[in-house]
Amino acid sequence: MISAIAPKNVFTEVNSTTLDVRSSGISNTEQLLLCALANSFVFDWLLRHRVSSTLNMFYVYQCPMPRLRLADAGAPEILHLAAHLTCTSPDFADLGQGAPGTPWPSEGAIDPAEHALLRAELDARIAHLYGLDEAELRHVLATFPVVGEGVKAGVVEWFGRVGRVFGPGI
Repeated sequence: MISAIAPKNVFTEVNSTTLDVRSSGISNTEQLLLCALANSFVFDWLLRHRVSSTLNMFYVYQCPMPRLRLADAGAPEILHLAAHLTCTSPDFADLGQGAPGTPWPSEGAIDPAEHALLRAELDARIAHLYGLDEAELRHVLATFPVVGEGVKAGVVEWFGRVGRVFGPGI
């Protein structure tokens, strides 16, 4: 699954599943957190264990997703990483507003090396959020054959660096 936040006034393909943020009441902060969680290796792994042939929202709704609030330990770091990975052009200038105390990037991560580092840290933090240990994370990562070993090693390295800050998991 690939989750994205489109800039204002951008149209999507007719079969794309979209969330109308105006009618949902979801805040910019919640959009970034939801996008980060939905793009994680752990959420993808959980989703792949439910899908039989075609992904539809029925399967997405069945997947456990942590209810992360900005006040939760570790949430500001996840939010900051999500903003750096999402806000890659001036079209996203409004997205970072509304999260007090969170240092928003003036420019997102457009350099591939920086993007890879930030993504590895984000995936590691989300794996902790789900309550995984290192062996479980390695198992999840092993189920992604097209993902390079360097990417997987980066996630595992960050997993050890950031440590558990969320408690026992969801």
